[in-house]
Amino acid sequence: MAVTGSVVRPATNRAKRGLAGWGLTGVVAVVAASLLGACGSGGGRPAAVAVRQPAVPQRAPSPPVTLVSESQLSPRLSELTLHTSLLPSDPKVRVLLPDGYATSGRRYPVIYLFHGGLENASAWTTPPGDAVQATAGLPVIVVMPDEGDFGYYTDWFNNGAFGPPLWETYNVDQLVPWIDAKYRTIRDRSARATAGLSLGGGGAVSLAARHPDIYGAAASFSGAVDTNPTAIRSTLDPVAPLIWGSRQAEEVRWRGNDAWDLAANLVHTDVSLYTGDGDPGPAGLQNLEKAVKEGTVNLHNRLTELGIPHYFDAYGPGQHTFTYFNRDLAQWLPHAMRFFAEKHTLPTAFTYASIKPAYTAYDWTVTVKRPALEFSALEVASAERFSVVGSGTATVVTGALYAPGVKYRITTAAAGGSKTDSVTADGNGRLTLPVDLGPANPAQQYTAAADHTTPTGNTAPSAITDPPFYTRGNGSSFYRTQILISRSN
Repeated sequence: MAVTGSVVRPATNRAKRGLAGWGLTGVVAVVAASLLGACGSGGGRPAAVAVRQPAVPQRAPSPPVTLVSESQLSPRLSELTLHTSLLPSDPKVRVLLPDGYATSGRRYPVIYLFHGGLENASAWTTPPGDAVQATAGLPVIVVMPDEGDFGYYTDWFNNGAFGPPLWETYNVDQLVPWIDAKYRTIRDRSARATAGLSLGGGGAVSLAARHPDIYGAAASFSGAVDTNPTAIRSTLDPVAPLIWGSRQAEEVRWRGNDAWDLAANLVHTDVSLYTGDGDPGPAGLQNLEKAVKEGTVNLHNRLTELGIPHYFDAYGPGQHTFTYFNRDLAQWLPHAMRFFAEKHTLPTAFTYASIKPAYTAYDWTVTVKRPALEFSALEVASAERFSVVGSGTATVVTGALYAPGVKYRITTAAAGGSKTDSVTADGNGRLTLPVDLGPANPAQQYTAAADHTTPTGNTAPSAITDPPFYTRGNGSSFYRTQILISRSN
């Protein structure tokens, strides 16, 4: 497949439609139609219940991060050393400021530019890395953090002991708010992008998929954006027990941090994918580029299947070297600057899948109670309608969209039936809603026990067959419960 700079705009956009794209069946459709007819006039759309636009609250670094030292390497480039309890050693961060930053008084967008495996924060600004020249004259701040030899932008499993290094938490909960506090940044996802080469390219897209409300754009330059293919998995075998655990025992942890598996989360993210084919070049680099091309094509195909527009450049001959990483960065930067210049509002409809028992997306929070680690998903169609997919039970705290102190009618619809309750929005305009999802799965998803368990599940009438994440086998069953919200009379 040889493609030169193609913007992929699928004819269908199933993911973009959010919950509506997944369809309503059985009693859910009946209840939805009944409620919409009752709330609207003449069977039309119900009156909007949201009184505020979506917003993502600003956060302070948690836990705190401190500056150990700062040195000026050139007029634009500085190197910082930070201290955090989340990492075993003090990480360095290189920062490129735009020309005229000291006197402009303006705020700037930020690119978080990640290095590859066995590299560090200096990779992009030390030859052959060319980020200094590539960004000259651009009104953007470039942050290049140290991510460890094989940090993989994730909170490590450590053979089940967990604990440091916590690379995901460091990047999202510490580094981003710390950079926003130290520099004159535009503190919004629409002015924040991730990009990286090789392992860093995979991290750039994966972090954006896990935190789409933090990063608005993501670019991969020959990145490991899909860890499922055998060629990529084999390179991880020596360190896998520390990062996610063995593939055989902990596949769900691999998939829960993988951009291909989280592709539905990228529906509102500006995604750019670049890859060569490995020819010509030395055998090792050639084989590595061929492996990342397989994963990049896989993610391209997955995004296309989900109807998510993205930029895809499979440029043919190209090796896994800085000659091509620099090329990709230089070609992507004008696109990134156009993205920053455009107006982007937070989405009112989105899909978000995660393996975490508690997660937040676009100011909505879901806490799932279940005995086994597995995927669940939040599907928000509007302030009036959302669904949760999973097993067990969940508690959803909505975004701050509603009128504080006002009572709302809540209709819960699932395959087993429906019920109606009243809930009052708290002082911040949020609703806290319990959700029954269906029988909890006893075995961890993707394990042999889950794959070979007699289903209660996927062949049963109440289990769904279209969750917004990859499923395999009959042992893990998932259910969709829909919540409809209207003002009480």
